Amino acid sequence: MKAKQDIPAGADERAKRLLAQKMQSWRGLEPRPDFEARVWRRLAAAAPAPAERWIRRGWFDVSPAWAGAAAVLVAVVVGVAAARWSPPPLRNPLAISAPALQDQTLTGNYLALVTGGAR
Repeated sequence: MKAKQDIPAGADERAKRLLAQKMQSWRGLEPRPDFEARVWRRLAAAAPAPAERWIRRGWFDVSPAWAGAAAVLVAVVVGVAAARWSPPPLRNPLAISAPALQDQTLTGNYLALVTGGAR
């Protein structure tokens, strides 16, 4: 490849003129009348069949917006169900976890005396 300095001055202009002359003398080619239809037929015949994914069939064919809405709905239903059917809170959790600290026991009475109130 020649460097830019080796090209004589005016060579670009001559090349442009020659190219313009060649383009003017070019005679156009006319394709057959059914050229486009033939091309589309060949493309359709050469195209591979689309692979069918099992996850995108039937009930699984949903848009992301519907999937997100369904997930929120399921979360709300599970939350409401868990709140409705969960056991009530304990009134005195200390009584179940440590029966020896209940009132009317030696340790329970000592605890009430030390802390300043009944437990």
